[in-house]
Amino acid sequence: MSNHITEIEIKNFKKFDHLIVKNIGQFNLITGDNNVGKTCLLEALLIDENIDKSIENIHHSLCRRQLHIHPSNINSKKPIIPSFNYFDVLKNNKNIENISFTWKTNNSDFNYKFEDIRLENLNETDFDKELKHNYDIGRPNLWIKVFINNMFSELQFMYLDDFKTKFNHGYQPFIGKNIGFNMDINNFYAEKIGLGENENLSPLSFDESLAIKAKSLSYGDKQLFISNLSLFFDDIEDVMIKNYFDRRDILSIKLKRYDDYVPITHFGDGTHEFIRYILEILKCKGKRLMIDEIGTGFHYSKLIDFWKIVLQVAKNENVQLFCTTHSQECIDAFVNAADELGTDFNNDIRLIELEESQKTGKIYASTYNTEQIKTGINSEVNLRG
Repeated sequence: MSNHITEIEIKNFKKFDHLIVKNIGQFNLITGDNNVGKTCLLEALLIDENIDKSIENIHHSLCRRQLHIHPSNINSKKPIIPSFNYFDVLKNNKNIENISFTWKTNNSDFNYKFEDIRLENLNETDFDKELKHNYDIGRPNLWIKVFINNMFSELQFMYLDDFKTKFNHGYQPFIGKNIGFNMDINNFYAEKIGLGENENLSPLSFDESLAIKAKSLSYGDKQLFISNLSLFFDDIEDVMIKNYFDRRDILSIKLKRYDDYVPITHFGDGTHEFIRYILEILKCKGKRLMIDEIGTGFHYSKLIDFWKIVLQVAKNENVQLFCTTHSQECIDAFVNAADELGTDFNNDIRLIELEESQKTGKIYASTYNTEQIKTGINSEVNLRG
């Protein structure tokens, strides 16, 4: 059975003092004005059943915004733990104790609360719940109390996630704005499509923050990948990891118009985005993937075909998508693509509109199904914020 989120409630996290999003589908397009919290919603959706990973994700969401608050000398015998409480940045209201996430899936309900607390406010019995670790750092000043379904379940010192990962946050199912080409695309290709006999990844050619799990080439997966790339290249013949003079291996494309393979770095941002979307959807099989400002590098004439491929791949891999956009053309193409793909897709798309109350400053979410989105489009209602 699917484990997709059907509803989420967020309290005291970044832009949201209290946000409820209901009637969530498999494919969700999030709209709203600038600075209304679209990216914050994607970051909140990084919460999952793994407590440690959830704390790591909400901490790392600050790094994504260039707010790097971490220990120093972490590999030494005398690490320095910041006195700064990064929950002061994460919380909408510093005077409220908890950040809270409640979400429902087709199978279960979850409620996690994270409370930042100083050492002097902890009882000795609280340390019965301390998460065990091997770091000889005494008892720092800042701690996190974890509550599951309102029960105090775990205690850990703030920044434990950095000690455990050494700042290597690993893979996160979040594609940021203007991500472009990075060597991690090679990793994803090697892991999900595979490497042939003449392909390899040198140490200079992969992102060390991501575990390399290359498999033997699947020709069926490769042919399907090539077929998807025909959206951009109607004369595509092959794709492979190819080594270049600077000893870097780059995913490359063979087109009929050229005598040799061409690295994808030679093509535009839309090509890079599309390749990343497809490979990361494959990587997130059975889970969810968040994409900020989807489709920004695409010409409007390709948007419907773009969405058809993205939706089909996500449906095949049982991936739940949450994507933000400012583009009415992107919204129109999203609906038209689902229409062309048929009832199964029409039933699974949603538009989630975030709005800020002019009176209270609170942010609210409204969720629209296919027919409601179409009604808005036909009535020339502004759905993009």
